[in-house]
Amino acid sequence: LTARMGIAYVEGLQGKDPHYIKTVATPKHYAVHSGPESLRHVFDANANDQDLWETYLPAFEATIVEGKAWSIMGAYNRFRGESCSSSQLLLNDILRGKWGFKGYVISDMDSVSDIWASHKLEKNAAGASARAIKNGMDLCMGGMSMGGGTYMALTEAVRNGLCTEADVDRALARSLNVRFRLGLLDPLDQVAYAQIPLTACDTPENDALALECARESMVLLKNTENLLPLAKKGTVAVIGPNADCEFERGWMGTGQSTQYGNYSGAASHPINVLSGIRRKLEGVGKVLYAKGCTLTRRDAKMTAEALAAAEQADTIIMVMGMSASDLANREPEASEKEGSNKTGFALPAAQSDLIREIAKTGKPIVLVLLNGSSLSINWEAENLPAILEAWYPGQRGDAVADFLFGDYNPAGRLPITFYRNDSDLPPFGDYSMANRTYRYFTGKPLFAFGHGLSYTTFDYQKLTLSSPTAKPDETIIATVTVRNSGKRDSDEVVQLYATAIKPPVSMPLRQLIGFKRETIKAGETKTVEIAVPAQLLRRWDDVAKRYVVDPGAYRIAAGPASDQAPLDAELVIVSSK
Repeated sequence: LTARMGIAYVEGLQGKDPHYIKTVATPKHYAVHSGPESLRHVFDANANDQDLWETYLPAFEATIVEGKAWSIMGAYNRFRGESCSSSQLLLNDILRGKWGFKGYVISDMDSVSDIWASHKLEKNAAGASARAIKNGMDLCMGGMSMGGGTYMALTEAVRNGLCTEADVDRALARSLNVRFRLGLLDPLDQVAYAQIPLTACDTPENDALALECARESMVLLKNTENLLPLAKKGTVAVIGPNADCEFERGWMGTGQSTQYGNYSGAASHPINVLSGIRRKLEGVGKVLYAKGCTLTRRDAKMTAEALAAAEQADTIIMVMGMSASDLANREPEASEKEGSNKTGFALPAAQSDLIREIAKTGKPIVLVLLNGSSLSINWEAENLPAILEAWYPGQRGDAVADFLFGDYNPAGRLPITFYRNDSDLPPFGDYSMANRTYRYFTGKPLFAFGHGLSYTTFDYQKLTLSSPTAKPDETIIATVTVRNSGKRDSDEVVQLYATAIKPPVSMPLRQLIGFKRETIKAGETKTVEIAVPAQLLRRWDDVAKRYVVDPGAYRIAAGPASDQAPLDAELVIVSSK
């Protein structure tokens, strides 16, 4: 899934022109990044070869080999004792040797300085610069005013024989090559992308696409007794710190907005969640609002205001969650941004306590979550009738209102696992994949990878394979028959998972090998075809030091989620010899 998303990013950024690229796509952070956020400048990540090649590298490989990204960014941390910004293994042996990468490698914000200043692998900036440029780090990002500029020491490094002019020339040539492909040194009238005017930004079409993205990404986690969609009438109380976001631009984040997510610009006409709900009920219902608490703090006055609004309402919408904004630095329990990670999976106590107090009113509650990572909302999942995962909806927070009031039918799926407790997982600094993610987790998740409900129902009726056997270099077609047995037209995301029946070594419990989002009208039956290259069944062979697809039987399962795949068929991989 990460690979498919990454390839789409790369192709969208770089464009399809045969001669020029629109902008340089830079997958990051390569690789095995980055340990606990607070330790990223000193952390040494370790992973065995199986986890390295089967988990940490495939998405990077896809964006480079298939997506053809022209740049890649290293990481701050070390991997197996060597800085990721000066790793012969990562930058030369794998990236250029195995994957044939022709672009340039760029550091994270002066991660080259970490080679000597925090990792202590060299004595000074000249040594760090020489080490990095010889091992494949072409550009050092960061000027002197930002604490960067370590490559200014390359003159000293060459003078003292730590590296050669040829090392510097090689890095320069790689960087210039990409500048040529950007058309920066050609007449502008020859470069199609140079003709794109500033007026092409922030257009109504862009705004409509932002709305579509927000709608399609949202996931309906729970909907007991079909509380959703809500009727457009009556009195609704909107409560929570993430409902009435203020939109301000921040350098690396978003000022005061908890809705944009980290690293964003600022739209000209953003709509927050509260405004969207007010617009939806204008003239047909009444909306009461109370913040109730901050992301991590409560006080008696705010609680009283929230309870008063709740008592007057027919339905309560609580907009809670985390924040990727600059303000989150002051509330680390709820922070999801570079340099400041939240402290656990649970909602901050101020929010969970407020939810429980509001629930005592006995009014129906819809919990809307704005966040970017797994949350252990165990009490909420057990006691609240409806939960919507809205992530960070960006400039079109009114997508939440479209979702809640039935003007859009949900079809989003979880791209991650929601665990019940931090203790279900190994320590965060342990980079083994054992008991992590839907592929290896042996416990019962709160909400499984791929989970997502709809306002209609789908019946999975039949799974057939184009062939019961395949060679490792062949592709089979899986055909899944699905019927929309409900009363609403809607999208459905059909998912395919594979499990080796008798693997020769330890392999994932299941792994996603295909998915397709399909629109199916009420009462309609569709056959959904998904191409499955047998190479997706590969594993890393520690002895042969290469990927192999083992001959033998594999269970192919189809369904709406990783834990709900009712259809299955057997595929036998036969030797290509």
